[in-house]
Amino acid sequence: MSSAVPSSRKLAAARSVRAQREPLAAALAHARIPGMDALRVGAVLSVMMSHAGVVQWSFGLKVLLVFSGFLITRMLLDEHARTGTINVPRFAWRRATRLMPALVLYAILGALYVAARDKPVPWSAVLSVVGQVHNYYQGFTGAQAHYLSHTWSLSLQEQFYVLWPLFLLWTWRRGLRLEWAICGFIAGIWGLRAIEHLVLHAPDAYLYRALETRSDNLAMGALLAVLTRDRRWTKWFDHLRALAPLLAIGLGFAVLHSVMLDSASLTYRYVVGLAIEPLLIALAVPFVIIVASSSRRVGQTLNAKIVQTAGQASYAMYLSHQIVMHASFHVLTKRGWAPWPAFVLAALLVAMVGHASFTFFESPVREWLEARTGHWFQPDHRTR
Repeated sequence: MSSAVPSSRKLAAARSVRAQREPLAAALAHARIPGMDALRVGAVLSVMMSHAGVVQWSFGLKVLLVFSGFLITRMLLDEHARTGTINVPRFAWRRATRLMPALVLYAILGALYVAARDKPVPWSAVLSVVGQVHNYYQGFTGAQAHYLSHTWSLSLQEQFYVLWPLFLLWTWRRGLRLEWAICGFIAGIWGLRAIEHLVLHAPDAYLYRALETRSDNLAMGALLAVLTRDRRWTKWFDHLRALAPLLAIGLGFAVLHSVMLDSASLTYRYVVGLAIEPLLIALAVPFVIIVASSSRRVGQTLNAKIVQTAGQASYAMYLSHQIVMHASFHVLTKRGWAPWPAFVLAALLVAMVGHASFTFFESPVREWLEARTGHWFQPDHRTR
């Protein structure tokens, strides 16, 4: 009997061989995907650098959107594979318990901070944030600058999280190939965005934030999630694993070049830039994962404990940086600090606030809510 069961050493050896031959598929099989936290932290830092003004460009938000669509769709595909369907209310509620408590707390504390400085609190913006329509509020009001300005992207994600499972279920029930349906969805967003810009002359503030003009960012990540479940696609990336670092860097520079062109021409941004940039980011993600899954020093750095800890706090970092970073950065530069040292110190402060939020507020509140509401979404076995 024991000879029929492979020893743990043989299993480990088999996994090692597979990881060498198919590093991407092996990495995606992990509960925590290598490089995931590094991508999140790097994207948030890119957004923070742009908002602080130490750089004039950023594609960090696009990375966050693409990667969010990738991870969320993987979760939905896993659930469908296990159960044959998707429990949409349970999925939406779990996303709300993950994102909303910290968002509401930030909105309240931010309002108190603004009021303490004798400045008007943007109550209509607060309501739009709580109602998860802040992207449209910003789009219709000209993207007013205040402590909630950046949370439009969170409204965009929540709207996508509600609609995307329904789209996937519709695709499966119609018997359509999922990858082709998603490609059609993305192409439709490209066409609609071009029409709203070129024909309807929609304002920049609206085009940049609306669900129907920006959800292709998330859908591109979703397409990547679908394709990387197919060994034919993962093997394609694996064949290029020797060039993975160079390809990841090269694609990053291509995105950066396109982002720079975005600022020079709105037509390029809404017809070309916002279409190809998520595509290039989605192509780069597998190469980053391959690099991060290696045993080399770069991979060890990308998966270091401190990076994982920062990755857990990345949502709170993104959420709180508009107040924490701007306040600390302004104080430091006003006292004569150079911009970069001031940014580094401000970023460390944001990271500390984010870690405290995740550890002492977000996680306990989410666990409390799940413990008391999880039964809402369980099937009633008493009825047949």
